[in-house]
Amino acid sequence: MIKTFFIAIALSGCQTVSALSDCAIDNLQQAAPPIYDGNKAICFMLKPLTDESGRNPSNEEPQVSIYIYNQNGEHENLDDLPYLAGTGKVRGSFFLDANNDGNSDIFVIHSIEIRSDTGENYVSDYYTVSVYTENGGKYERNEKISKWFGTGGDIAEPIDQTNKDYNIIYEFPYKTKESIESSINSPIYQNWLSGRQLSGTIREKASLHSFPVVADKTRSYLIAEDRVIIKSETAGWCEIQYLSESNELINMWTECTKIHFDQ
Repeated sequence: MIKTFFIAIALSGCQTVSALSDCAIDNLQQAAPPIYDGNKAICFMLKPLTDESGRNPSNEEPQVSIYIYNQNGEHENLDDLPYLAGTGKVRGSFFLDANNDGNSDIFVIHSIEIRSDTGENYVSDYYTVSVYTENGGKYERNEKISKWFGTGGDIAEPIDQTNKDYNIIYEFPYKTKESIESSINSPIYQNWLSGRQLSGTIREKASLHSFPVVADKTRSYLIAEDRVIIKSETAGWCEIQYLSESNELINMWTECTKIHFDQ
Protein backbone atom coordinates (compact mmCIF):
# COMPACT_ATOMS: atom_id res chain seq x y z
CA MET A 1 0.00 0.00 0.00
CA ILE A 2 2.74 2.49 0.94
CA LYS A 3 4.63 1.83 -2.31
CA THR A 4 1.41 2.25 -4.29
CA PHE A 5 0.66 5.52 -2.45
CA PHE A 6 4.04 7.03 -3.28
CA ILE A 7 3.78 5.92 -6.91
CA ALA A 8 0.39 7.63 -7.11
CA ILE A 9 1.86 10.87 -5.73
CA ALA A 10 4.75 10.72 -8.18
CA LEU A 11 2.41 10.12 -11.12
CA SER A 12 0.17 12.97 -9.97
CA GLY A 13 3.17 15.31 -9.81
CA CYS A 14 4.31 14.26 -13.28
CA GLN A 15 0.84 14.84 -14.69
CA THR A 16 0.74 18.34 -13.14
CA VAL A 17 4.08 19.32 -14.65
CA SER A 18 3.06 17.81 -17.98
CA ALA A 19 -0.19 19.79 -18.00
CA LEU A 20 1.62 23.01 -17.10
CA SER A 21 4.27 22.44 -19.76
CA ASP A 22 1.54 22.33 -22.42
CA CYS A 23 0.86 26.05 -21.88
CA ALA A 24 -2.49 25.60 -23.62
CA ILE A 25 -3.31 29.29 -24.03
CA ASP A 26 -5.71 30.50 -26.74
CA ASN A 27 -4.20 28.13 -29.36
CA LEU A 28 -0.95 30.12 -29.29
CA GLN A 29 2.40 28.51 -30.07
CA GLN A 30 5.23 28.51 -27.54
CA ALA A 31 8.18 30.82 -28.21
CA ALA A 32 10.39 29.13 -25.59
CA PRO A 33 10.11 26.41 -22.92
CA PRO A 34 8.24 27.46 -19.77
CA ILE A 35 9.72 27.78 -16.29
CA TYR A 36 7.86 26.73 -13.16
CA ASP A 37 6.92 28.32 -9.86
CA GLY A 38 5.20 25.61 -7.84
CA ASN A 39 1.84 24.91 -9.46
CA LYS A 40 2.23 27.74 -11.97
CA ALA A 41 4.05 27.90 -15.27
CA ILE A 42 5.57 31.02 -16.78
CA CYS A 43 4.83 30.56 -20.47
CA PHE A 44 6.33 32.37 -23.45
CA MET A 45 3.85 32.50 -26.29
CA LEU A 46 3.79 33.86 -29.84
CA LYS A 47 0.92 36.33 -29.94
CA PRO A 48 -0.18 37.63 -33.36
CA LEU A 49 -0.18 41.37 -33.83
CA THR A 50 -3.36 43.08 -34.91
CA ASP A 51 -4.07 45.99 -37.22
CA GLU A 52 -5.05 49.47 -36.06
CA SER A 53 -8.60 48.34 -35.34
CA GLY A 54 -7.25 45.78 -32.86
CA ARG A 55 -9.52 43.09 -34.32
CA ASN A 56 -7.79 41.70 -37.39
CA PRO A 57 -4.41 39.90 -37.52
CA SER A 58 -1.61 41.85 -39.19
CA ASN A 59 0.95 40.43 -41.60
CA GLU A 60 3.80 41.18 -39.22
CA GLU A 61 5.75 38.60 -37.22
CA PRO A 62 4.15 37.69 -33.87
CA GLN A 63 5.23 39.20 -30.56
CA VAL A 64 6.51 37.20 -27.57
CA SER A 65 4.09 37.49 -24.67
CA ILE A 66 4.57 36.18 -21.14
CA TYR A 67 1.67 34.41 -19.45
CA ILE A 68 1.15 32.99 -15.98
CA TYR A 69 -0.60 29.63 -16.40
CA ASN A 70 -1.93 27.37 -13.63
CA GLN A 71 -2.88 23.71 -13.47
CA ASN A 72 -6.59 24.59 -13.84
CA GLY A 73 -5.94 26.06 -17.27
CA GLU A 74 -6.39 29.63 -16.04
CA HIS A 75 -3.98 32.21 -17.42
CA GLU A 76 -3.20 35.89 -17.43
CA ASN A 77 -0.94 38.04 -19.60
CA LEU A 78 2.02 39.23 -17.51
CA ASP A 79 3.84 41.27 -20.14
CA ASP A 80 4.69 41.64 -23.82
CA LEU A 81 8.38 41.58 -24.72
CA PRO A 82 9.88 44.34 -26.91
CA TYR A 83 9.06 44.26 -30.59
CA LEU A 84 11.36 45.88 -33.16
CA ALA A 85 9.79 44.82 -36.45
CA GLY A 86 10.43 41.21 -35.48
CA THR A 87 9.73 38.52 -32.88
CA GLY A 88 13.22 38.06 -31.48
CA LYS A 89 14.26 35.22 -29.19
CA VAL A 90 14.01 34.41 -25.49
CA ARG A 91 17.70 33.88 -24.70
CA GLY A 92 17.15 32.92 -21.07
CA SER A 93 14.45 32.69 -18.39
CA PHE A 94 15.17 31.83 -14.77
CA PHE A 95 14.61 32.70 -11.13
CA LEU A 96 17.00 34.74 -8.97
CA ASP A 97 16.56 36.69 -5.74
CA ALA A 98 17.02 40.25 -6.98
CA ASN A 99 15.61 41.97 -3.89
CA ASN A 100 17.54 40.18 -1.13
CA ASP A 101 14.23 39.21 0.46
CA GLY A 102 14.54 35.44 0.14
CA ASN A 103 12.00 35.30 -2.72
CA SER A 104 12.73 34.44 -6.31
CA ASP A 105 12.13 36.96 -9.07
CA ILE A 106 11.58 36.10 -12.74
CA PHE A 107 14.32 37.17 -15.15
CA VAL A 108 13.84 37.11 -18.91
CA ILE A 109 16.61 37.87 -21.42
CA HIS A 110 15.22 38.71 -24.84
CA SER A 111 17.13 39.67 -27.98
CA ILE A 112 16.07 40.87 -31.38
CA GLU A 113 17.84 41.52 -34.65
CA ILE A 114 18.28 45.18 -35.53
CA ARG A 115 16.83 45.66 -39.01
CA SER A 116 16.96 49.42 -39.42
CA ASP A 117 19.53 52.20 -39.26
CA THR A 118 19.77 53.44 -35.69
CA GLY A 119 22.81 55.67 -36.09
CA GLU A 120 24.93 53.16 -34.16
CA ASN A 121 27.02 50.36 -35.67
CA TYR A 122 25.48 47.40 -33.84
CA VAL A 123 27.28 44.09 -34.30
CA SER A 124 24.95 41.99 -32.15
CA ASP A 125 21.25 41.62 -31.46
CA TYR A 126 19.56 44.23 -29.28
CA TYR A 127 19.06 42.80 -25.76
CA THR A 128 16.49 43.52 -23.08
CA VAL A 129 16.48 42.19 -19.51
CA SER A 130 13.06 42.19 -17.84
CA VAL A 131 12.51 41.42 -14.14
CA TYR A 132 9.22 40.49 -12.47
CA THR A 133 8.61 40.47 -8.71
CA GLU A 134 5.79 38.71 -6.88
CA ASN A 135 3.58 41.11 -4.95
CA GLY A 136 0.48 39.94 -3.12
CA GLY A 137 0.53 36.59 -4.88
CA LYS A 138 0.82 38.13 -8.35
CA TYR A 139 3.87 38.87 -10.47
CA GLU A 140 4.37 42.38 -11.80
CA ARG A 141 7.16 44.05 -13.73
CA ASN A 142 9.87 45.49 -11.49
CA GLU A 143 10.74 48.69 -13.34
CA LYS A 144 13.52 49.68 -10.95
CA ILE A 145 15.53 46.46 -11.29
CA SER A 146 14.69 46.03 -14.99
CA LYS A 147 16.16 49.49 -15.61
CA TRP A 148 19.33 48.50 -13.75
CA PHE A 149 20.05 45.70 -16.24
CA GLY A 150 18.62 47.74 -19.07
CA THR A 151 18.77 47.32 -22.83
CA GLY A 152 21.43 47.48 -25.52
CA GLY A 153 23.70 45.68 -27.93
CA ASP A 154 27.37 45.50 -28.85
CA ILE A 155 28.60 48.56 -30.74
CA ALA A 156 31.70 48.72 -32.91
CA GLU A 157 33.70 51.25 -34.86
CA PRO A 158 35.62 50.35 -38.05
CA ILE A 159 39.42 50.17 -37.92
CA ASP A 160 39.76 51.26 -41.55
CA GLN A 161 37.63 52.36 -44.48
CA THR A 162 36.97 48.80 -45.65
CA ASN A 163 34.68 48.23 -42.63
CA LYS A 164 35.85 44.60 -42.58
CA ASP A 165 37.69 44.94 -39.27
CA TYR A 166 36.39 46.79 -36.27
CA ASN A 167 36.87 47.39 -32.56
CA ILE A 168 34.11 46.76 -30.03
CA ILE A 169 33.66 50.08 -28.21
CA TYR A 170 30.71 48.98 -26.07
CA GLU A 171 29.52 45.50 -25.11
CA PHE A 172 26.13 44.93 -23.54
CA PRO A 173 27.04 43.17 -20.28
CA TYR A 174 23.91 41.15 -19.46
CA LYS A 175 23.41 38.49 -22.11
CA THR A 176 23.55 35.45 -19.78
CA LYS A 177 22.27 34.24 -16.43
CA GLU A 178 25.87 34.10 -15.17
CA SER A 179 26.51 37.79 -15.94
CA ILE A 180 23.27 38.84 -14.22
CA GLU A 181 24.00 36.68 -11.17
CA SER A 182 27.48 38.19 -10.95
CA SER A 183 26.00 41.68 -11.03
CA ILE A 184 23.46 40.89 -8.29
CA ASN A 185 26.32 39.72 -6.04
CA SER A 186 28.47 42.80 -6.76
CA PRO A 187 29.09 45.62 -4.22
CA ILE A 188 27.66 48.28 -6.54
CA TYR A 189 24.36 46.41 -6.90
CA GLN A 190 24.09 45.60 -3.20
CA ASN A 191 24.78 49.22 -2.23
CA TRP A 192 22.34 50.53 -4.82
CA LEU A 193 19.63 48.10 -3.69
CA SER A 194 20.02 49.10 -0.04
CA GLY A 195 20.13 52.81 -0.84
CA ARG A 196 23.69 53.28 0.40
CA GLN A 197 25.94 55.73 -1.40
CA LEU A 198 28.71 54.16 -3.46
CA SER A 199 31.92 55.87 -4.44
CA GLY A 200 34.95 54.90 -6.47
CA THR A 201 38.10 55.87 -8.30
CA ILE A 202 38.53 56.22 -12.06
CA ARG A 203 40.86 53.47 -13.34
CA GLU A 204 41.95 55.16 -16.56
CA LYS A 205 40.90 57.97 -18.87
CA ALA A 206 37.11 57.79 -19.05
CA SER A 207 34.95 59.64 -21.55
CA LEU A 208 31.87 61.33 -20.16
CA HIS A 209 28.47 61.01 -21.83
CA SER A 210 25.33 63.13 -21.49
CA PHE A 211 23.23 59.96 -21.46
CA PRO A 212 24.03 56.22 -21.17
CA VAL A 213 24.53 55.99 -24.93
CA VAL A 214 27.75 55.66 -26.92
CA ALA A 215 26.70 58.37 -29.37
CA ASP A 216 26.19 60.96 -26.61
CA LYS A 217 29.90 61.25 -25.89
CA THR A 218 31.03 64.73 -24.84
CA ARG A 219 34.46 66.33 -25.00
CA SER A 220 34.80 65.98 -21.23
CA TYR A 221 36.62 63.11 -19.56
CA LEU A 222 38.05 62.02 -16.23
CA ILE A 223 41.52 60.66 -15.59
CA ALA A 224 42.98 57.95 -13.37
CA GLU A 225 42.61 58.56 -9.63
CA ASP A 226 39.71 61.01 -9.99
CA ARG A 227 37.15 60.36 -7.27
CA VAL A 228 33.46 59.95 -8.13
CA ILE A 229 30.14 59.16 -6.48
CA ILE A 230 27.94 56.65 -8.31
CA LYS A 231 24.30 57.70 -8.47
CA SER A 232 22.79 54.89 -10.55
CA GLU A 233 23.56 52.23 -13.16
CA THR A 234 21.91 50.85 -16.28
CA ALA A 235 23.18 48.37 -18.87
CA GLY A 236 26.77 48.73 -17.69
CA TRP A 237 26.69 52.55 -17.62
CA CYS A 238 27.24 54.43 -14.36
CA GLU A 239 25.78 57.83 -13.61
CA ILE A 240 28.54 59.60 -11.72
CA GLN A 241 28.93 62.81 -9.77
CA TYR A 242 32.31 64.55 -9.79
CA LEU A 243 33.52 67.69 -8.01
CA SER A 244 35.91 69.52 -10.32
CA GLU A 245 38.93 71.57 -9.25
CA SER A 246 36.81 74.69 -9.74
CA ASN A 247 34.22 73.26 -7.32
CA GLU A 248 31.76 72.59 -10.14
CA LEU A 249 29.51 69.58 -9.51
CA ILE A 250 29.40 67.48 -12.69
CA ASN A 251 26.74 64.82 -13.29
CA MET A 252 27.46 62.63 -16.31
CA TRP A 253 27.60 58.99 -17.45
CA THR A 254 30.57 56.71 -18.06
CA GLU A 255 31.09 52.99 -18.49
CA CYS A 256 31.17 51.21 -15.12
CA THR A 257 34.27 49.24 -16.20
CA LYS A 258 36.22 52.50 -15.95
CA ILE A 259 35.60 52.69 -12.20
CA HIS A 260 37.22 50.89 -9.28
CA PHE A 261 34.48 50.74 -6.67
CA ASP A 262 35.18 51.22 -2.98
CA GLN A 263 34.38 48.18 -0.89
